[in-house]
Amino acid sequence: VSSITSSSAESGGDVTFTTGGPVTGRGVCWSTSANPTTDDKKSFDGTGTGSYTSSITGLVPNTAYHVRAYATNSVGTAYGKDQTFMTTNSGNLIQVPSDYSTIQAGIDAASDGDTVLASPGTYYENINFKGKNITVASLVLTTGDSSYVSKTIIDGGKNDTVVRFENMESELAVLDGFTIRNGFSEDISTGGGILVYLSNPTLRNLLVTSNEGHSAGGIFITYQDRPVINQIISDVIVEKNV
Repeated sequence: VSSITSSSAESGGDVTFTTGGPVTGRGVCWSTSANPTTDDKKSFDGTGTGSYTSSITGLVPNTAYHVRAYATNSVGTAYGKDQTFMTTNSGNLIQVPSDYSTIQAGIDAASDGDTVLASPGTYYENINFKGKNITVASLVLTTGDSSYVSKTIIDGGKNDTVVRFENMESELAVLDGFTIRNGFSEDISTGGGILVYLSNPTLRNLLVTSNEGHSAGGIFITYQDRPVINQIISDVIVEKNV
């Protein structure tokens, strides 16, 4: 899945062989539920064998989708592997470092609904969402490739907590696709890697590692006004923190 926006994406498939008759229809199908079928929304991208590109349209911003390639002949319909991707927010796209040299500068320039997209690299900084309901993400967001988690690092330099949510951010404040490392805090009310205070951010596709804090080395969530935190944290690994 590629070219992901707030309302569309591109995918495709490759029909390498067929049994039981020629392929009379091929494309992709998508849904917010796992293992979509041709009963869900789908594209039609020709017939026969070979590779093809599909357009996925009509999507909702900041929503997780499942997509599968399909091919149909007289025997039935065969499906490819279920893949997942996440649409972006509906606002402006701010790219780091091409638009701004640091992630925090991108956050400072952003407004609610915007996306700050960081290219692979190591960013030596400590960031604060400052109450903004924006998405801060690596290329995991637009490609669905989880390898960008290890390639896109926010390094706190042992200066402070690496990432702060402390100004009533909602679930529309999203941190997606980073390694969070080398945070440090001696304050009993903060954490070394990520602080969530009176906020409900969405945390996904993160490796939180090698951070140090008085109360929590990895993630410290306090005065949470949303009681079920597993609704906002997904695919997050917290390890080797003290």
